[in-house]
Amino acid sequence: MTQGQFPITAANNYGNRGAVFGLWHGVGANNLYKYQLLICDDPFYSGFLVYGYTGSGYIQCSAGYYHPWCTDRQSPYFRTASTSASYKGVAFNTNGCQPLGNRLMSVGLR
Repeated sequence: MTQGQFPITAANNYGNRGAVFGLWHGVGANNLYKYQLLICDDPFYSGFLVYGYTGSGYIQCSAGYYHPWCTDRQSPYFRTASTSASYKGVAFNTNGCQPLGNRLMSVGLR
């Protein structure tokens, strides 16, 4: 993923909402979307999440009063499993606004 010519710095995205650093262009992903990156450590969701932005709001790590995890049932997600039964399993280039099966997923950073 890129944002213009700037690389993603994982440490800066840790624990922040997707809106903090804006949207990213997917490389090798569906180019109908720009993407959000979240790196979370929250009781609701802990892990990496890349999410196709649809304009319905930025996702956040927690299950607070407003989080648009289920307002989008179209865009691709790339996420590890949530602790919530509503979002169990791994989403890889599929809509993750539902429980999914378990899969092995590796996240590489360079």
